[in-house]
Amino acid sequence: MQRFRAGSTRLICLAACVPQLALAHGDFRAGGVVSGFLHPILGVDHLSCMVLLGALSTLGSRFDLMRVPAAFVITASVGTVWGFQLGVPSWTEPAVQVSAVLLAGLLFHVFLCRLLLIPSALAFGMLHGMAHGAELTRAAQPVAYGVGFVLATISLHVLGIGLAEGMKERQAQIRGAVGRLRQQLRR
Repeated sequence: MQRFRAGSTRLICLAACVPQLALAHGDFRAGGVVSGFLHPILGVDHLSCMVLLGALSTLGSRFDLMRVPAAFVITASVGTVWGFQLGVPSWTEPAVQVSAVLLAGLLFHVFLCRLLLIPSALAFGMLHGMAHGAELTRAAQPVAYGVGFVLATISLHVLGIGLAEGMKERQAQIRGAVGRLRQQLRR
């Protein structure tokens, strides 16, 4: 059962790991809640990482379904304030991109995934937050933008959880149907 569960989650996670085609970090002059909400959805790097993190959270216990996304969102929020107030080192953006690759790497080993998922969510959340905090200094409405951004991030985590759980349910149904078919053929 564990192998089945991990396999179905890997499938949906791999689908979310599209190449980092677009850096969503850019022009923040519009600001506002809508701009903040659209930023993670329209940026391929954000979309893939947030859906992936939500899907990976299904590999752990039921408690991890909330704990992993919450760890990311909280540390991203702290990192955003840090980046907004203090700026960030020049290596932050490349580190965000590396975090996407490392997160995808957790797909391939269930034990390591369980062991490293929370620390990874914390570290990656801080990096992502720092990158956005520095950019928010150019936003017209940084607080409203941040609220929209957090809401979209949570929504993408929930989407990842839903996709992974839906895949598991569908696979269980298919396996059940195949088992019943085998029994019928043996008679």
